[in-house]
Amino acid sequence: MAFSGSSVLVPPVYDIAWSGLLLLSVLLPVVVVIGERRTGSTWPATLVWALLALVAPLVGFVVWLVWSAAIRPELRTRRDA
Repeated sequence: MAFSGSSVLVPPVYDIAWSGLLLLSVLLPVVVVIGERRTGSTWPATLVWALLALVAPLVGFVVWLVWSAAIRPELRTRRDA
């Protein structure tokens, strides 16, 4: 029995959206680890930030971005140089 495209219960757009969310939840902790290691952070601090970004991907990543910008302003690029 062949299924036509109109009998599919879940639209293909949902597959793309869920795949994108999965990819995002994997890539954000990787970005956090790379960012922390480039700034010379210790491994325990890097692990804590990566776990936060892994447990709560979007919230953890945003908190890390705000924390990095507020606590370490020397990381920002200087446009006046």
